[in-house]
Amino acid sequence: MKLKKWSSIVAVTILFLTGCQKESSVTPTYPDASLPLAEQCWQGNKGGCNGIDNATLAQLEESCLKGDTKGCDVAGVVMVIKNRYTDGVELFKKACEKGIGGGCTSLGFFYQVGAGVPRNLEKGRELLKKGCDLGDGWGCIELGAVYEREGDYTKAMEFYKKGCQLGIGVGCTNVGELYKRGLGVPRELTKAKEYYTKGCKLGTGRGCSNLGALYATGEGVKKDVKKGAQLYQKGCQLGDPLACFNLGWLYHSGEIGKKDYKKAIELYSKACNLGEGKGCYNLASMYEMGQGVTKDKKKAEELYKKACQLGMSWGCKG
Repeated sequence: MKLKKWSSIVAVTILFLTGCQKESSVTPTYPDASLPLAEQCWQGNKGGCNGIDNATLAQLEESCLKGDTKGCDVAGVVMVIKNRYTDGVELFKKACEKGIGGGCTSLGFFYQVGAGVPRNLEKGRELLKKGCDLGDGWGCIELGAVYEREGDYTKAMEFYKKGCQLGIGVGCTNVGELYKRGLGVPRELTKAKEYYTKGCKLGTGRGCSNLGALYATGEGVKKDVKKGAQLYQKGCQLGDPLACFNLGWLYHSGEIGKKDYKKAIELYSKACNLGEGKGCYNLASMYEMGQGVTKDKKKAEELYKKACQLGMSWGCKG
């Protein structure tokens, strides 16, 4: 099957310390994988959420009930990953009744998707709004996502900005994406860069990935593939699957020097394991063609199937 080059930038909203900082003349420093897993998860990085074990989750549950809104946010994501819906509903009802914003947000998300409770979009929306009003940035971001799905980009922008101001890089990154795509606002790549930079500085891997894509493609900035690769690397270290895929493509295609199939395979594998279907697809193609590995049609078929399951229609034809 023919290898495909994919678009570098994809919008994201993920359910699940500082506020969004103003830009300065100082060269920004970007986070790395040394951030604690709970902090990585809170900043919207899937790899961080996946790495949280049961002992850490128990600590998060305890801190949630003691008033830690961040603990509620992260516990909500991890409980979804671990399919602990009933426990989550019970925990977050108690937390929300105590006026803890993250408890309301997580409970609202459970109602939005029907996890442990009958799906109720209106109740979910009310709880997300309550979480946002109580100062939980994820409540604002998830409410923004509701408005974005409904096509109300102006309201989506409003709540994403609130999430950004409350220190969550996903909110900043999503604001940047709306500016990049010209949704609800005039298309403005300078603003997209500004908000992607904020998202990356706060520790959101997708912010680093989207900023890297601007540099790698020269869209709105002077083209600098090396800088793009550095930003992809930061995003990948933080557990963003698209960043891993994008960096893998640069090695695969030779856009940053000599082609390095082994490095591409390593990065596509990480992207695939983190749930990025494009990573699975390109990895399958490499096994099918024997690029950097011994040809293995059985392995290729398995990976095409996984790409298909992750929503990549080309994989379904593998």
